[in-house]
Amino acid sequence: MNKFMRYVIFLLLVLGILGTLSHAQVSRTLTGGRMVYTSNEAITDDDIQWPVGVRNFSTDMLASFGIDIAVKMPWTDKGGVNHEVKVAEVANNRFSDIAEVIVPVKDAFKRVFKYKHPARWIDGKNWQDVSSVTDPVDPNLPSDAMLYHKCTTWVGIDIERWTYSFMTDANQDYIFLEWVFTNTSAETKNEVYFGLRAEPGTGTHYPGTLWGNYIGAAYQSGKDPVRLYYNYDADRTGDGVRDDRGEPGGLYGNFTRPQFMSYVLIHADKGPADESNDINAPFKGGWSQRQLSPDLNSNTVEEVYAFFGSPWDPINPDRILWPGSNDMIRANHTNEVLWRTPENRAFIDSGTEQEKCALFSFGPFTMAPGEDMRIVMAFVGGTVDSRLAIDAGFAYNCNYEGLRPRRPFPAKYNFSSIGIPQGTQSLTLEQKDILLDTGIDSLLKNAVQAQTLWQTSVVKKGTGKFNTEVAPPSPSLTVTSQPGAILVEWGTEAETQYDDVKGYKIYRNYIRPPALEVPTDTVFTLIKDIPGTGVHSYKDEDVIRGRAYYYYVTAYNSKGIESSRFLNRGETGVIEQKVSPTRAPSADWKEKVVVVPNPYHSRGSFKLEGAKLAFLNLPAKCNIHIYTMTGDKVQTLVHTSGTGDQTWDRQDTFSTMEIVSGIYLYVVEELDDNLNATGEQAIGKFIVVK
Repeated sequence: MNKFMRYVIFLLLVLGILGTLSHAQVSRTLTGGRMVYTSNEAITDDDIQWPVGVRNFSTDMLASFGIDIAVKMPWTDKGGVNHEVKVAEVANNRFSDIAEVIVPVKDAFKRVFKYKHPARWIDGKNWQDVSSVTDPVDPNLPSDAMLYHKCTTWVGIDIERWTYSFMTDANQDYIFLEWVFTNTSAETKNEVYFGLRAEPGTGTHYPGTLWGNYIGAAYQSGKDPVRLYYNYDADRTGDGVRDDRGEPGGLYGNFTRPQFMSYVLIHADKGPADESNDINAPFKGGWSQRQLSPDLNSNTVEEVYAFFGSPWDPINPDRILWPGSNDMIRANHTNEVLWRTPENRAFIDSGTEQEKCALFSFGPFTMAPGEDMRIVMAFVGGTVDSRLAIDAGFAYNCNYEGLRPRRPFPAKYNFSSIGIPQGTQSLTLEQKDILLDTGIDSLLKNAVQAQTLWQTSVVKKGTGKFNTEVAPPSPSLTVTSQPGAILVEWGTEAETQYDDVKGYKIYRNYIRPPALEVPTDTVFTLIKDIPGTGVHSYKDEDVIRGRAYYYYVTAYNSKGIESSRFLNRGETGVIEQKVSPTRAPSADWKEKVVVVPNPYHSRGSFKLEGAKLAFLNLPAKCNIHIYTMTGDKVQTLVHTSGTGDQTWDRQDTFSTMEIVSGIYLYVVEELDDNLNATGEQAIGKFIVVK
């Protein structure tokens, strides 16, 4: 290959990389509450995790998301073909020619918090959210956290979106998405339709494991209190006698997907000149299968436009609202036994009922230059609590044997009103489904609460105030391992930014199996309530060496409302964020240094939390030199913590190679305060089994 060809290939690679980077999008996540929402600046990769902080639940709650603006306007494409309609679309996590169709406005995308993110130090390591350091803070923000988007489109209508999330316990199961579509062109836009789609998935697509329904067809008459589409995890029908709705876990049997997740219409302007809520909206509302909801990747602009401007059912063109499966489920029926019976529940044909997606369309509108349309949506979740999901999973006879034990359904639950006798020994398939169906009661309660909150608040375009209590700021947190204890310290940020701090609460977690009765909805339990603001530290001495612990601290006000349970939380499952009590350095360390466990079985560290290879009874400062039996040096651990313990988590060599099974020698070399060798040593050996 000559020099010129190498240069051409290099140039093509560079241009390819630059092209890729030009399409890369910045992302931000709304953190701090149980519902965590992530989006990028082009709104092409939205994601929901809910409910976070609850162990044993699969929390990925959004499979796809879409936006459509369909306008009747003449234009000619690059191939010279004339069209009478034009569509700007981001749909199903795919997009068409993002460089032209929908373009993010430079530097407009931002995440804003009401209060500054707290710092979080775990055993000397800073775990603060790096991106939050540069995020703006606005104490007048309507909610606890907000994302702002702005994009231009090739149809001349700009998109703005304000996404609001909350950190208080009362408002953590929903977020609001306020859309404003503005005609920024110099011409009037005619017969405009807006489409908002989402698949709030609580299960996988295939084969038919996701079921959904629409509530709202009778909203105009007042019979349906909300307009929403919801999904839930359904049975995988191809498995024969096995019914895995809720996806019971194999190890313990707990239900891992008992959630219902919904996409809710909260408010829609009647028109560009009338901002009052249109109770007749949406033009279309309900669910659509993949083939019934066209996108620009596989359909013409004419087909997409026709979809938004036509009824669901061509045979019954007046039926523009799709009311759900067989019209059986209605919000005003949720407290009745009738719809919970098998004959009134929808069953799935896995061959035809796949990829159900919420679809709300609005229009047609005429928009003069400068006019806008505002539509407010919400994502709302509902579920049975995690303790019930565990207990019901243990009691459900799911017609297959796994590793899980089986035990009776606890008598403390009383669901006799819906046909489950108290004290039943084993849940049948029908009883299991009836029990999981109670999650929709939680969903509808939260959806009505969200709708009421918006209607009783004055919030518009990122300004105003929600009619709800504001959570105090989260304090910064420092957690430090000490001999026989864990020191928890927190800052005064809550007191300096908030007028009504009445005390602090300390929560602690260690990894518990789901069989334990407590805690109920979280693996964290309250270990100390400290009234007042005069104390900012707590030494936890009720701890065991070798066990991993995680902490968070909340500030609370006079009404008992606490700050975020997540912003300063030590995340479980991350090695560096755990803490474990140490022991004081040993005065006669040369005679007492020991390696535990010895022999060390590497698989034990994965099966038993805290079962790490550790050197105990060390001096305050030392080097630990590790050798093979032939005298080859493997690694040196520098111990300067001032404690008597040192773990060897990685068990690797200087070249980061994993060590093998065998007998190893160690030399503990004491260091003084200046880290110089004192000449005092201890020598021993240990066995590693891989």
